Amino acid sequence: MIDYLDIEGGKIIMLYGKLTARIAELSGVSEEVVREVLYAFPRALMEDVESGKTRTPMGVFTLVRRPEKRVRTPDGKWSKAPSLILARLRPGNRMRKRIPKSLP
Repeated sequence: MIDYLDIEGGKIIMLYGKLTARIAELSGVSEEVVREVLYAFPRALMEDVESGKTRTPMGVFTLVRRPEKRVRTPDGKWSKAPSLILARLRPGNRMRKRIPKSLP
Protein backbone atom coordinates (compact mmCIF):
# COMPACT_ATOMS: atom_id res chain seq x y z
CA MET A 1 0.00 0.00 0.00
CA ILE A 2 1.22 3.49 -0.82
CA ASP A 3 2.37 5.23 2.36
CA TYR A 4 0.10 8.27 1.99
CA LEU A 5 -3.04 6.13 1.78
CA ASP A 6 -4.77 4.65 4.82
CA ILE A 7 -7.79 2.41 5.18
CA GLU A 8 -10.50 3.72 7.47
CA GLY A 9 -13.86 2.01 7.80
CA GLY A 10 -13.28 -0.03 4.64
CA LYS A 11 -12.48 3.08 2.57
CA ILE A 12 -9.12 4.22 1.27
CA ILE A 13 -8.37 7.76 2.43
CA MET A 14 -5.54 9.97 1.22
CA LEU A 15 -3.67 11.84 3.93
CA TYR A 16 -3.07 15.41 2.74
CA GLY A 17 0.15 16.03 4.67
CA LYS A 18 1.78 12.84 3.43
CA LEU A 19 0.54 13.48 -0.11
CA THR A 20 2.00 16.99 -0.25
CA ALA A 21 5.31 15.69 1.14
CA ARG A 22 5.43 12.96 -1.53
CA ILE A 23 4.62 15.40 -4.36
CA ALA A 24 7.35 17.74 -3.08
CA GLU A 25 9.81 14.85 -3.03
CA LEU A 26 8.90 13.71 -6.57
CA SER A 27 8.87 17.21 -8.09
CA GLY A 28 11.86 18.68 -6.30
CA VAL A 29 10.00 21.73 -4.95
CA SER A 30 9.21 22.61 -1.36
CA GLU A 31 6.12 21.28 0.36
CA GLU A 32 4.97 24.88 0.84
CA VAL A 33 4.95 25.42 -2.94
CA VAL A 34 2.99 22.17 -3.43
CA ARG A 35 0.38 23.33 -0.90
CA GLU A 36 0.08 26.72 -2.65
CA VAL A 37 -0.45 25.04 -6.02
CA LEU A 38 -3.05 22.61 -4.63
CA TYR A 39 -4.82 25.51 -2.89
CA ALA A 40 -4.96 27.50 -6.16
CA PHE A 41 -6.09 24.51 -8.27
CA PRO A 42 -9.86 24.70 -7.52
CA ARG A 43 -9.90 28.47 -8.18
CA ALA A 44 -8.20 27.94 -11.54
CA LEU A 45 -10.73 25.22 -12.45
CA MET A 46 -13.66 27.50 -11.62
CA GLU A 47 -12.32 30.33 -13.80
CA ASP A 48 -13.03 28.30 -16.95
CA VAL A 49 -16.73 27.84 -16.26
CA GLU A 50 -17.74 28.56 -19.88
CA SER A 51 -16.12 25.50 -21.46
CA GLY A 52 -16.95 23.34 -18.46
CA LYS A 53 -14.04 20.92 -19.07
CA THR A 54 -10.40 21.03 -18.04
CA ARG A 55 -8.00 18.30 -19.14
CA THR A 56 -5.18 17.50 -16.71
CA PRO A 57 -2.67 14.66 -16.32
CA MET A 58 -5.04 13.25 -13.66
CA GLY A 59 -8.04 13.19 -16.00
CA VAL A 60 -10.83 15.53 -17.09
CA PHE A 61 -12.50 17.84 -14.60
CA THR A 62 -16.03 18.70 -15.65
CA LEU A 63 -18.26 21.38 -14.17
CA VAL A 64 -21.90 20.34 -14.01
CA ARG A 65 -24.94 22.10 -12.65
CA ARG A 66 -27.01 20.06 -10.23
CA PRO A 67 -30.58 21.25 -10.52
CA GLU A 68 -32.66 22.37 -7.57
CA LYS A 69 -34.27 19.37 -5.90
CA ARG A 70 -36.65 18.43 -3.10
CA VAL A 71 -35.04 16.96 -0.01
CA ARG A 72 -36.38 15.64 3.26
CA THR A 73 -35.14 17.36 6.41
CA PRO A 74 -34.27 15.37 9.56
CA ASP A 75 -37.66 16.26 11.08
CA GLY A 76 -39.48 14.73 8.07
CA LYS A 77 -40.53 17.94 6.34
CA TRP A 78 -39.77 18.66 2.69
CA SER A 79 -37.49 21.47 1.61
CA LYS A 80 -35.64 22.56 -1.53
CA ALA A 81 -31.90 22.11 -1.99
CA PRO A 82 -30.54 24.90 -4.18
CA SER A 83 -28.98 24.40 -7.58
CA LEU A 84 -25.19 23.92 -7.36
CA ILE A 85 -22.21 23.83 -9.66
CA LEU A 86 -20.22 20.66 -8.96
CA ALA A 87 -16.75 19.65 -10.13
CA ARG A 88 -16.39 16.02 -11.18
CA LEU A 89 -13.24 14.13 -12.12
CA ARG A 90 -13.18 11.48 -14.80
CA PRO A 91 -9.83 9.76 -14.13
CA GLY A 92 -7.44 9.50 -17.05
CA ASN A 93 -5.68 6.28 -18.08
CA ARG A 94 -2.58 7.11 -16.04
CA MET A 95 -4.62 7.47 -12.86
CA ARG A 96 -6.92 4.49 -13.55
CA LYS A 97 -3.92 2.18 -14.02
CA ARG A 98 -2.61 3.15 -10.56
CA ILE A 99 -5.90 2.80 -8.66
CA PRO A 100 -5.86 -0.47 -6.66
CA LYS A 101 -8.41 -3.04 -7.86
CA SER A 102 -9.36 -4.04 -4.32
CA LEU A 103 -8.76 -3.09 -0.71
CA PRO A 104 -6.01 -5.06 1.07
